[in-house]
Amino acid sequence: MRTVTASLLMNNSLEQILEKQNLEIERKNRALDQYAYINAHQLRAPIARIIGLVELCSHLELSDEGKEIIARMKSESKELDLVVRNISKLIHEADKPGK
Repeated sequence: MRTVTASLLMNNSLEQILEKQNLEIERKNRALDQYAYINAHQLRAPIARIIGLVELCSHLELSDEGKEIIARMKSESKELDLVVRNISKLIHEADKPGK
């Protein structure tokens, strides 16, 4: 009888631990989903606008220094865009079943 009671207590304890862990995983998944949305929309949109503005500026009559600044802005904004896209890709890959 004691071993049955001990087993039931241990099972209940393990179930509580698993429940806590599941709740924590669900909380982290919600946070990851929120970050994925922010990354894909709220962060990506301003970067795309910056890239567009830099592209427009590259067609202006500029001094050599101005052209150099625009070229660097273009390069850096595209690099930032690539980083944001890679983060989105990693999040979406991790979200697929079996990963």
